[in-house]
Amino acid sequence: FPEITGRVCPAQCEYSCILGINDEPVTIRENELAIIEWAFKKGVIRPTAPKRRTGKKIAVVGSGPAGYTAAIYAARANLNPLLITGFQAGGIPGGQLMTTTHVENYPGFPKGIMGPDMMKLFRDQALRFGTRIETKDVTKVDFSKQPFTVSVGDKTYQTKSVIISTGAS
Repeated sequence: FPEITGRVCPAQCEYSCILGINDEPVTIRENELAIIEWAFKKGVIRPTAPKRRTGKKIAVVGSGPAGYTAAIYAARANLNPLLITGFQAGGIPGGQLMTTTHVENYPGFPKGIMGPDMMKLFRDQALRFGTRIETKDVTKVDFSKQPFTVSVGDKTYQTKSVIISTGAS
């Protein structure tokens, strides 16, 4: 009875829905995604940082979009990330976007955005999810044994994983 139950159909066959013969097929998945997107936009639901950390550790080296994206995903996965952005050796933390005037081809910004403004949003989001940020250069790494060690000046961090996202320059 797809004509009757179409709006509440639990089947996972929406792309082959027989309602498509005479009318638009039922798109349950798209409807659910639209509701979720609306709820986030209106603040009905909000992403939250985990209440308890697992103790797992990961270091991310790099301060551009790739580094911040890795840190955000690691933080949301409760991996307690440390983002080491560099300072002297790589120039301005934030990667090449810090010297880009107008970014027009990044999803989610239909009117474009200034590079430094975008990098501030990346940083704010990473911090919101619990990323620790060290704005210094990595001076030494040791991948010869677990846990790995990453030295930043006179501090040494032990970590189970290291993501190197040092960018294009």
